[in-house]
Amino acid sequence: IDIGCVAWMAQLAWLHYRHTLELRVLKEVAWPLMQGAFESFYATVERLKENGRTRLSLPVSVSPEYASVKGNWGRDSSFFLAGFHMMAQLLPQAARVLGEPEDPRWNEVEENLPPYSTIEGSDPWNARELKPRLALWKGQDYELSHRHHSMLAAIYPFRTLDPYAPEHRALLADTLQHWLFIG
Repeated sequence: IDIGCVAWMAQLAWLHYRHTLELRVLKEVAWPLMQGAFESFYATVERLKENGRTRLSLPVSVSPEYASVKGNWGRDSSFFLAGFHMMAQLLPQAARVLGEPEDPRWNEVEENLPPYSTIEGSDPWNARELKPRLALWKGQDYELSHRHHSMLAAIYPFRTLDPYAPEHRALLADTLQHWLFIG
């Protein structure tokens, strides 16, 4: 099972805990899954120098079941980035409930890992105009209709991106327009 799906299972266990407040579920199911997902993501991290600062990157990441003419994996898939951010956001909440220490790597991920990958793509209604939109992974546009729209995972299910935030509005509008155009 890929790391992104482990993060998704961890989120489901966390949501079960939040709904029921069953501490046993948090301690025995959600917490180990969340820690395992985080550790698996973190074990693959590379540190890249960009514009005079270091950023984190996931060199091998996937978008579930998506394969393009270029292959079926790439650097910094939006799906993995969103799952990794979600773990870094949920783990401190769970740690406070369980009385566990906070790991400074959680903040490192939040501060130094991009929230998603983007690509400049032509507007479906005006092919001469290039607009940024969410990418499946670095350099990979959403090229064909597919049942997994994992470039949108930061919106749902992982909820690491506020779709109503002004700084994301144009990016998301163009991404959704392209998604609808492709089908």
